[in-house]
Amino acid sequence: MKIFNATPLFQFVLLCATFAVVSCSKDSEDTPLIPEVTDLLTTSNFVASIVENPEQNQVIGAVSGATTQGTLSYTITSESSPGALAINSASGELTVADPAAFDFEINTTITGIVAVTNGTISQNAIITISIEDVNEDKIFEGTVILETQQEIDDFGANNYTHITGSLQIGSIDDATTFNDITPLSSIRSIGNRLTIFRNIELTSLAGLENIETVINTIYIIQNDKLADISALSNVTEIRLDLYVWLNPLLSNLNGLHNITSVGSLSIAENSALTDLDDLHISTANNSVIISDNDLLTNIDSLNSISSINGHIEISYNASLTNIDGLSNLNFLLYHLQINNNINLTNLCGIQNLIVNGGLSNEYIVHSNAYNPTQQDIIDGNCSI
Repeated sequence: MKIFNATPLFQFVLLCATFAVVSCSKDSEDTPLIPEVTDLLTTSNFVASIVENPEQNQVIGAVSGATTQGTLSYTITSESSPGALAINSASGELTVADPAAFDFEINTTITGIVAVTNGTISQNAIITISIEDVNEDKIFEGTVILETQQEIDDFGANNYTHITGSLQIGSIDDATTFNDITPLSSIRSIGNRLTIFRNIELTSLAGLENIETVINTIYIIQNDKLADISALSNVTEIRLDLYVWLNPLLSNLNGLHNITSVGSLSIAENSALTDLDDLHISTANNSVIISDNDLLTNIDSLNSISSINGHIEISYNASLTNIDGLSNLNFLLYHLQINNNINLTNLCGIQNLIVNGGLSNEYIVHSNAYNPTQQDIIDGNCSI
């Protein structure tokens, strides 16, 4: 019987197995590990501004988002003004859903949160939209009478831009004591009459700077401390009357310089007024009255007026020495009255009117330092 020796075979098998294990270990050491791949999502906060009162569906902008794989979706999860915004779930585009929410007087800013999502992964973007104010017409129907500081403050808080009727600041019956009308600064036009009347403490008309149109009349009457009316500088035309009476501290008419046309002009009993230089009136359709202004030395600024379909009265102006401001007047429908100007010695300003037959009615001249007749004027004897 032949005996088989297994030892060499076993040794060979063992050697091969050992080589295989070593080889696999070597391969494992040379091959890098591959990490597990996960989704990456990014977004950022959204900041924008929009002019108030936009159209519905107006585009505001888009919330940003990015991912390494998959698809993003966008959802509004909260809003400071619910229902104000809409968002495209696929693109992140934000639009106006409710235009009423974008009223500056209601909201100055709209905020919210948008969730940017990819499957189970989500990040939030904070939304901040600033609303820009624009000037809007806000109309008060009727007439407004303001007699106290509280009434001025309360009315001003409404920010009316137009008053269809009249605006009266002060009381006809009793003197008022307020001194601040700046709350009225939103007013741009008055449909009938502006009256500033019987104010004991008011020193200026600051607050009326934005008024451009007063359809009919401006009355500035009996304001004990009023010294500055420059706030009326933007008014350019009134159809009826301009009256400035009984303002003892008013030394000039700065603020009325852009008014070129009136119905009637009446400047009376302003004891500190020295001249009319701030008036640039070229048309006075009805009448001109300059009376009881103790320090008034001339009326030169009336020299643009060529005709008046009414009358002229120049009276009781103690410092007035001439009326040269009437030198271009060539037609007067009604009477000419010049009286009680105790230092008036030169009336040559009416020579053009008299010599050319422009006076259609009475000639009333008396109680001045010099009182020439019409014939004196025609003969050239118009001054002493």
